[in-house]
Amino acid sequence: MEMVEAVRAGIGDARLAEYLAEVGGDAERAIELYAWNSRLAAECFADVGHLEILLRNRVDRVCSVYYVEEELRIPWFLQLCSGLNDDDRNSVIGARERICSSRYPESRDRIVASLTFGFWTGLFNKRHDEMWKQCLHMVFAEGNNPSVTRKTVAALLESVRITRNRVAHQNYMKSFDVPKAMSDVFAVADLISPMYGEWMRQHSQWREIYDQCPQIDLDT
Repeated sequence: MEMVEAVRAGIGDARLAEYLAEVGGDAERAIELYAWNSRLAAECFADVGHLEILLRNRVDRVCSVYYVEEELRIPWFLQLCSGLNDDDRNSVIGARERICSSRYPESRDRIVASLTFGFWTGLFNKRHDEMWKQCLHMVFAEGNNPSVTRKTVAALLESVRITRNRVAHQNYMKSFDVPKAMSDVFAVADLISPMYGEWMRQHSQWREIYDQCPQIDLDT
């Protein structure tokens, strides 16, 4: 019991509140549930991370070709005609400033990697409808699937963004529709690269961890 009390004190009752409520105030069971939640969140976060890398690399590749970056010798995200809005440009400025404040030299690839997930998902909102028509549709299945619309993609990416925020902060997952959330993660990966999506599935253990949720039924 000493360890239980030490762990409870370390986590804090404010953070454990949902878990304690779930198991009728039993601290040992609440901590067990908390540990399971942490493992699940970490695994889901890894999957979202794999998707984030795939998404940004594919967007970067498509846009660099469309905006003839190789010919102009200017990264597409620094071109005035790229279709980015003021918020996007401020995100690029912020990424460059973070790099400059670090010990690493600025490079094109480092800027791409430093741009937030919100930046990449935001490219598919309504304000970028023209970019979608011009080139962003090519991010998904090489643009050859007419059933893939900007609205469809935007909705899926918003779901992924919400999931990313939740698992990044290790919020309580028991009250969250994890199967639906992870289905959306893999759906986006499949739309970009089916083989990459399959690779993600082969290396993901979110389902196994999810099914290991501790028993929380209370005696009545």
